Amino acid sequence: IKEVAVEYCRQFHKRVRSACPPHAPWPTDLEVPFTDYCDLVVSMAKQVQVAIGRDALNQLSIQRNGRGIDQLRQEVDTSKSIVVVTGTGAIIRVVSLVVLRAERADGSVFMQVGKWDENTVKSALQLPGAKQEADELVSETLERMFDSKLTLLEDKLDFLGTTRENQEKESKEFGVQTRYLRSICAARLLPGAEVDAHICADKCMGPEVGETMQLATTSHPQKQQVLKWLQEIQVYAVPVSPQAGNLYAWVPPERLTMLGSASGEKAMNVWLSRLEMPNSPMPKLPEDLSNNELDLECHSSIVM
Repeated sequence: IKEVAVEYCRQFHKRVRSACPPHAPWPTDLEVPFTDYCDLVVSMAKQVQVAIGRDALNQLSIQRNGRGIDQLRQEVDTSKSIVVVTGTGAIIRVVSLVVLRAERADGSVFMQVGKWDENTVKSALQLPGAKQEADELVSETLERMFDSKLTLLEDKLDFLGTTRENQEKESKEFGVQTRYLRSICAARLLPGAEVDAHICADKCMGPEVGETMQLATTSHPQKQQVLKWLQEIQVYAVPVSPQAGNLYAWVPPERLTMLGSASGEKAMNVWLSRLEMPNSPMPKLPEDLSNNELDLECHSSIVM
């Protein structure tokens, strides 16, 4: 109990000292930002997180048991999952994410649009982000992102502020409620700043890709229009290993809803398969893209 109390106080003190824009609102007499119990636990030392998680799971085991609880216990013991008992007595799993929402002057949003490895490329439309690790503030998680996956934007953004979105839903894998703490760091590209990264060239010159593209779009002018629009976007490749990495692009906000749909994802896979990745052979087309199923209706599902 003493170790938990000491760690709680240490994390609370860190947040009092760091509570200032742009990475947190100013503290008031009534509230210090990001000091909810769950916020503090996700930043505690790993051994304290494990102790808190084991206690929560012991209480949960009294209520019910099963394979999901056993799997979650293994995750807690290896510091892969955090489980807490809230002030209301609810037992939940907690995941804390920090994401960057950067905009250009024209309103386009900096998005991760995909990832590639040695042989394949796959769309993954989402704001760039990372899981908050033990003993990290939001600002420190963001700094870690710039030191690793977002070096192309380092020192090129003006930060505007940080907002918090919380969402709860039941985990299908573990059978418990999971609370997602999502810190969204808003920023804009500095005037005159340029993104310095490898720009993927269009390698759609071979007969296999060209014929597949023609087959998939000839009878659907709307598809041709969307793919033509996608081809006008510059895609930046940021390696995370010699033959794998993430793909980023500035995407106009009015296109995000469509691209976040299932049919939009399929169109993006066609588009990304045309691009040359650094230090890699040309990725293969996904097997399901030659069946004329690239309907591009607008839907409303996207992580923003």
